[in-house]
Amino acid sequence: MNRIKLAAVFALQFALGAALAAQQQQQPPPAQDPHAGHHHANIAPLEPKFPRMGAAQEHPQGALLTLDQAQQIARENNPTLRQADAEIRAVKARQLQAGLYPNPRWVTQAMKFAEARLAAVRKDSSSSKPS
Repeated sequence: MNRIKLAAVFALQFALGAALAAQQQQQPPPAQDPHAGHHHANIAPLEPKFPRMGAAQEHPQGALLTLDQAQQIARENNPTLRQADAEIRAVKARQLQAGLYPNPRWVTQAMKFAEARLAAVRKDSSSSKPS
């Protein structure tokens, strides 16, 4: 029975020691001031100062130009973009035209006779030329 009690005491001491070690590992070390040992520890950090606008921006006579407005002006006045836009519109127009019916043509017998006569005259005139 003494052996059982002794084993229980050792097991309890081991469990308590392991729990204490785990608790110590979970606690973070106390935070130290990084400037504690330095002579300039009492100096306040610098606040950033942004540059001021120029006189024209501080007292504008009209509305200031925004980034979106500047980009819109660039898109409207860029010759490369204007050319690409014209090409896109031309392709869309050809696409629309390809889907339409062709223009109607009225051919009469008089027109066929005139075309045949004109072709015969041209053939005769080209063969009668001296070489």
